[in-house]
Amino acid sequence: MLRQLLLPQLPVYTFAVLFCSCVSVGIDKPKVQHSSSVEFMAPSSPFEKFEAKNLDSAWKNSKNGNSISYLSDCNTENDPSHEAILDGIVASVPHKKVLSSEMIQFNNRKALQAKVSGSVDGVETLFEVLVLKKNNCIYVLTYVGLNDSFKRDLSTFEKFKEGFKVP
Repeated sequence: MLRQLLLPQLPVYTFAVLFCSCVSVGIDKPKVQHSSSVEFMAPSSPFEKFEAKNLDSAWKNSKNGNSISYLSDCNTENDPSHEAILDGIVASVPHKKVLSSEMIQFNNRKALQAKVSGSVDGVETLFEVLVLKKNNCIYVLTYVGLNDSFKRDLSTFEKFKEGFKVP
């Protein structure tokens, strides 16, 4: 599926593809139940909203392809660790390397914040991921960009995280 995408659009869909790329044979996959109580301020221009399967909301920088997104899942029957959730997100990233990983306070809960590098279709890509578990829901906030443009929109992602509230 990734090879069908144009490289400038790659970061836009990377998280959705990576997070939802599990293969199941003969197993019914439960439907994702998104949270209805999230508050956030959408990233401003040059970011534009786009639709991505299984993500609650996603935005792409129209100039460089960097993307910001979040996913919520409140239909979890088990309680995976923050680390297990992160491992599942980056499992299919070739040449992945966790550059940093730390537990932080976010929305009055412990959350895992990580920076990961990897190669997607031969393109070096950086990911910043925040994993929050709150009120029986899992929230994953993600910023994805190519190595040469990653720093340009990092402050926009930081502002997005500051405005992201789960009561």
